[in-house]
Order: sequence, then structure tokens, then C-alpha cells
Amino acid sequence: MNKIFFLSLMLINAINLKAQRLQTEIDSLQKELTFSKTDTSKIKILDALSFSFSKLNPDSGLKYANTLKEISKASKNNKGLAAAYIDLGLNYSAKYEYKLAINNYLSAIRLYKKLGNEEGEGAVFANISLLYLNQSDYTKALEYAFKALTVFESIKAHRMTAIVQENIGTIYLEQKQFKKTLFYYSLAHDNFKKISDLDGMARVLGNKGIVLNEKGEYAEALKYHTLALQNNQLRGVKMSEQINLANIAITYMHLNNYEKSLDYHLKALAISKELKDKKSIGINLGNAGEVYLTIAKQTRKPYSKNENLKKSILFLKEAKNICIETNFKGPLVEFSQYLSEAYSLAGKHELALNEFKEYSKAKDSLNSIETQIKISSLETKRELELKNKEIILKEKQMEISLLEAKNKKSERIILIITISLLVSIIFLLYIILLIRSKSHRRKLSDIAHTHSHEVRAPLARILGLINVLDYENHNPTENKKIIRYIQTAALELDEVIKKVLDKTYRK
Repeated sequence: MNKIFFLSLMLINAINLKAQRLQTEIDSLQKELTFSKTDTSKIKILDALSFSFSKLNPDSGLKYANTLKEISKASKNNKGLAAAYIDLGLNYSAKYEYKLAINNYLSAIRLYKKLGNEEGEGAVFANISLLYLNQSDYTKALEYAFKALTVFESIKAHRMTAIVQENIGTIYLEQKQFKKTLFYYSLAHDNFKKISDLDGMARVLGNKGIVLNEKGEYAEALKYHTLALQNNQLRGVKMSEQINLANIAITYMHLNNYEKSLDYHLKALAISKELKDKKSIGINLGNAGEVYLTIAKQTRKPYSKNENLKKSILFLKEAKNICIETNFKGPLVEFSQYLSEAYSLAGKHELALNEFKEYSKAKDSLNSIETQIKISSLETKRELELKNKEIILKEKQMEISLLEAKNKKSERIILIITISLLVSIIFLLYIILLIRSKSHRRKLSDIAHTHSHEVRAPLARILGLINVLDYENHNPTENKKIIRYIQTAALELDEVIKKVLDKTYRK
């Protein structure tokens, strides 16, 4: 069963405007451009015009992007030039010319590196990843998604990190690797929760519903899809709403409720047509075509069977053509398979055989061993990057510990120097006293007594306390106590010295 999924396309400055509102904005910008005189203002307006036209008329968008590129080059404005490459990428993407889009995005990345714009660089990596995903090139899609993730994690951009994690989950979902899918969806949900992004959280709920559907837990899947649908309907997010409708339709298909399944698919198709989103139109047509095929297989009445087969072939053919036009390889594989079955059931065996050959060829290219090896290599590289980050963090913690130890050692050295200086002063005073005592022999007896009993006591305490100090295993609490005792003894010694001096100089 072809799955509808939500891609959080991180187009730079992305907005969701209806055609009428976009045209009004374009008219206003074109008038503004006419009166613009400086290159700086022209660059800003041309950027906005090219972006707006990417939603309506990509050819006009390319024209404005190229003009922006020329002016930016002439004025040596790298910021404007990067914007020009982004706009070229957007408009080529809208035309499904993915190779040209990617080349321009890569040029933008090179400029962003020069400008030091990490956020812009990460966003372009994410866009390239989605372009490869649209082509079902899972290896390249993962490679650029991991690059984007590394950038956004390093600058702590939680919303962008969550969006990329969500997209990585979707890449794994397309390959039916559900364990990895749920892992990345859970990471995305946690990051959306950190920043209270309700839309992001709702999207992840819908995505989890898809995984439950794949695992055969249909009742739980329906619960998640319905919650997501209600949230998006309340917020008026049409694109997400049609995705939720399509996913509910798929769940009802698994529950063999074909009438409800078809009803929800057609509702989703109507919104896709309203939004003029080709890829969504193609997917919804193909999914509805599969439902018609299933009904035809189970119908015994010839007329009803033929009518459902006709609708199935009509829907699947149109869906297949859109997938070819938009280079959307993943859904193309499944639609070719269903179309082959429909032709076979209708008795058109030659057409059925041709479709089956196309299906087999496309399937083999998507599931090649080489692709799986490349994906495994990318995952290993990502794990190594995370381990390296962990090692760097541990090294930094060790550096901090060494620095703290160094600071403690410096404190001990200062303490020892201070105490040594104090003891030296004491002995100097003592010598002075002895010299002076020669001319005051009458007072010598008193001074000697003072020295023997009163000076030696605090001095002995100071020397004893110095020996108690722990120089190696620094214990701040114990050393502080000892320093206080030294201070008390030093003050006591100071008083004794004053007394001695007083006796020495007394007439």
C-alpha cells in the first residue's frame, strides 16, 4: 500500500500563501522594483519576487533569480548571490529539474561557508536531502540529512533539528525500517516539545500512525491519524490535513472498509487539487486507483467489476504519469505494480506484461545491495561522529579538572609564601630586638622572659599549624580552619611584639 507521509520541507523563508494572495504580493513587489534605485533594495525585492513566483510560475521565478544573480555578482554582494542560488534551486525544484536545483543549492552552500552562515548552510543541506528523497535516492537523502542534522545540533537550533530528525524518520519509513523510523520520530517529538511547537508535535503523531499502520496495529493508527487531523483542521493547515485524510483512508483499506477508504482518499484528492500540489495529486490518485482495483477484485457482478476496473486504470495511469513528470520514483514502483494487475484483470495481457517489466526494473533499482551498503556506511559515519563528540566532551571535562587542580596548587603556593613571609618578619623583629637589647641590658631579662614564654608560644603554634596543612590532597574546609588558627596565633604574636617594643623603647 503506497503511504502518504509528511515532508517538513525546509525551504528558506517558506510561506504558505494562496494563489490570489501571492499574486497581490507579486504585483506590489513589481511596483516597488520599478521605483527602487539602490542595488541593496533591488536585491531584497528580486529575492522576494523569485521566491513568490516559485509557487505560481517557476519560469518567471528563474528570470528574477538570474537578474538577482547578475546584480549581486556586479556589486560583489555574497549574501545576495547566495539568495540568488537558493531562488534558482527553489524554482528548478518546482519544475522538477532536480539536478539543476541541487547544483544551485551546492553553490549556495559554498557561499554560506564563506559568510559563516551555519543555519543557512544546514537548511540547504536539508532541502537537498528532500530532493533526493523525492527521487527515492535514499543514500543521498540520508547523507545530506545527516549533514544538516550535524549543523543544527552544533548551533542548538531545536526546531530545525526536530524537522531534520522527522525527515530522517520518513526516509527510513519509505524503506520500511520501522524501528529506526520510530527512533527518529521520537527524537523529533522531544525537540518539538522543548520549544512547544504544537504543529510539529501533531505531525509526528500522524507519522507515528503511519508506522503503526505498517505494523498492522490499525485501531491505534486510526487514533493517531484522527488526533492529527483534528489538530490540523483546527489550525487550518490544509496540506497536513490532506495527508491525514489519506492516511486514514489507508487505515480503512487495511480494515477492509473500502467505502470509507475511497471517501477519505477522494477528500484528500480534492484538497490536493485545491492546493495545486502535483505530487500529492499523483499519490492520492494512485491510492484511490488501488482501492478501485481491490473493489473490482472482490466484485462478482460483471458491470460493477468493469466500472471499478476502468476507474482504477484511469486513476493509476494518471498517477503514474505525474510520478514520471515529477521524478517521484518510490510511488511509481507501486503504481506500476497495481496498473499491471488492473490490466491483467481487464484481459489486457500485453499491457499488463509491459507494466510488470517496468515495475520489476524500478523495484530492483530502489532495493539494490549497493544502496543498502551505502546507507549502512552513512549510519556508521553518523555513529562515529556522535562518539567523537562524546570523546571531545570528556576531554574538555578533563581539561577543566586539570585547570581546577592547577588553581588549587596555585592557592597552596600563595598560602605557603604568605606564611613564610610572616615567619621571616617575626624573626627579623626578633633579631632587631636582640640588637636593641645590648644597649638595654637592664631590660634584657624582661625581654628574654617574654621571648621564652610569650613569643615562642604563638610562634610554635604557627610552625605546628604549617606542618598540619595538606599540600597534596587539598581539602578547602580543613585548610580554611588551619588558616584561621594561624591568623589567631599571628595576632597574638603581634600583641607580644608590641609589648616587647613597648618595653624596649620605654624610657
